Amino acid sequence: MLGDSLTAGCAWQEYEPDKVVLNRGVGSDISEGVLNRLDSVTKHRPDEVMLMIGINDLVKGIAREEIVENVTQILTALKEKLPQADIFLQSVLPTNGENVAAEEIIALNNAYRYAASQTGAHYIDLYPLFATENDAMIPELTYDGVHLNGEGYVIWLQALEDSSGR
Repeated sequence: MLGDSLTAGCAWQEYEPDKVVLNRGVGSDISEGVLNRLDSVTKHRPDEVMLMIGINDLVKGIAREEIVENVTQILTALKEKLPQADIFLQSVLPTNGENVAAEEIIALNNAYRYAASQTGAHYIDLYPLFATENDAMIPELTYDGVHLNGEGYVIWLQALEDSSGR
């Protein structure tokens, strides 16, 4: 599990007791940060890598093109260093809209879908599972409009299981 505080905030191993799950989520991380610390993932030779990153980039005003370029480099490097691994790029989740406009997240997710297709990664679109009809985070799944509560993590995990065929 690779990403920012959304990834870091879950005890993934508890949900997957029969597997070894390494949580490489770092609070406040951005795509460049993940790119710079890929060795902390690849050295373990995982069978799967689940990447979610980008909301902090958007909050900090980093251009979508730069975010997508970083994520494309991440996916390419993972594919090169872990040729037998399944690489999954997950969409950025909606927020309550205070920090980032929904349109920005949707545009980034569309670019991510394309980046995954170009690099051979699998794309997992989590956004619809967490969005209201107004493209805000479903209030019952978050404690602050960005980060998930337990119910939110259960939905995320189920989506990963459905998408990866676990």
